[in-house]
Amino acid sequence: EKFTAPDADVLVVDDNPMNLTVFKSLLKRTKIKIDTADSGDEALQMTQSKMYDMIFLDHMMPGKDGIETLHEIKAQAEGLNDCTVTVCLTANAISGAREQYIAAGFDNYLTKPIHPGKLEDMLINYLPGDKLLITGEDDDTTDEDEQENIPDVLAPLKEQDWIDLSAGIKNSGTSEYYLPLLKIFYESIEEDTGIVDGFYTDGNINDYTIKVHAMKSSARLIGALDIADEAQLLENAGKAGDWDYINQHHKAFIATYRSFKEPLSLVFTENDKEDIVANDVKEDVKDNTEDDMPEADAELMDTVYEEVKASAEASDAESIEAVFAEIEGYRIPDSDAELCQKIRSAAENSDFEAILTLLSER
Repeated sequence: EKFTAPDADVLVVDDNPMNLTVFKSLLKRTKIKIDTADSGDEALQMTQSKMYDMIFLDHMMPGKDGIETLHEIKAQAEGLNDCTVTVCLTANAISGAREQYIAAGFDNYLTKPIHPGKLEDMLINYLPGDKLLITGEDDDTTDEDEQENIPDVLAPLKEQDWIDLSAGIKNSGTSEYYLPLLKIFYESIEEDTGIVDGFYTDGNINDYTIKVHAMKSSARLIGALDIADEAQLLENAGKAGDWDYINQHHKAFIATYRSFKEPLSLVFTENDKEDIVANDVKEDVKDNTEDDMPEADAELMDTVYEEVKASAEASDAESIEAVFAEIEGYRIPDSDAELCQKIRSAAENSDFEAILTLLSER
């Protein structure tokens, strides 16, 4: 990373959970506190009560799009974010885009998939100087090396011609971040194709276009570039009201998109089976040794939760896991076991908002 900014607050708004995951992953090492919203309405609730140093808004979303959301943020009575630097996120890089978004009220724009270096440079340019700690370090070489190392778990996909694994890893930052994204894509195939197929059947061209746009973005992220290009053509047709083109290509698009589920299942079904076996072994060991462990008392658990909260506020999943590693010699009280498991699961997905919510409700 070129900098850290642990005191900076950034809001990212996008209806695509994969895009939100990528954004947080790319900035994990900067320690920026990142809030996320999946709609314009949710963003408006958050900007009503909290001042941000920067806001990133996806342009094309269901309901309120990014431009509408920006205008409503600037018109909020409290005015907490009427002067906050706001950047538009767009998957459509067209000539004159910067001028278009600046005319709409944005300070700048970024194209998706987001390039890590461009994102960091934009943050350096716009975040308050007193919140930036410039390190001068740039680990692009490390990232390039990482992108070339395709993990063994992806072996079933190496010969698949519909997915460029190197491109997907590059878009995600590292293979470590790529795998969770690929799993989100895999698990959402049926839902996404069902939704867009429903819009097609209903003749709802506006929502059809928005959903195809989101599917295009997801496909590009994982490196499924050909189907992303097909989605782009359908999106263009939707914007132009060209039902003839949509009618000719929709069914083939859906069939191709759904066909990805089978090869992806070779990765995730086998991994899930291995995880189950590994967890069973861990549980057997745990059952045999846990009774001999001293139980963590209330004071220790309070310390654990305080340290977890601080790490979550810094968007640092590794520190959260380190906190729990430090108390492995203690037996977690039954009253805390479920909460600790939920926290660790959320940390694995870098869902720091969920962690803070869980801690506030305990």
